[in-house]
Amino acid sequence: MSRRRSSVDRDEQPRRQDEDDDTLYDVGYRKPPVAHRFRKGQSGNPAGSKRKRGKRGSAKTLKAVLIDELSQSIAVTEGGRRRRVPRQTALIKKIVADALSGDAKARAQLIQLANKAEANPETEEAEDLIGAAADAEILELFRADIIRQHKDSNHE
Repeated sequence: MSRRRSSVDRDEQPRRQDEDDDTLYDVGYRKPPVAHRFRKGQSGNPAGSKRKRGKRGSAKTLKAVLIDELSQSIAVTEGGRRRRVPRQTALIKKIVADALSGDAKARAQLIQLANKAEANPETEEAEDLIGAAADAEILELFRADIIRQHKDSNHE
């Protein structure tokens, strides 16, 4: 049977000389020999798996993840033909089909979506309408200029 080490035996652990210093240090629990220590600037497992990010370290917002997921395409059979459409389109088609088949919850959802779409026009569409109005004004001025030039050339 082996004998247990007493506290006196533990105190008499071998002391090794540090390569960098001329001082002696204890080798033991949490004190590895110099040859087995990590080098400065080197981690314990350089080839190991990457660190997991916590909830705070998440790079994408909920909105970005939702937009990313809804924009991915899926295969849908429509009218006997298979085609790929964005998930958002497929969801809206499903809500419309359910609402038309008599599902009251789907009807309420569809009405709510329609109201939100009407209340919040997208900025691109709003800018497009402003741009269309400006284009119409420019075209009208150009048309009036051409008509004036045509009248002037007929009088001469």
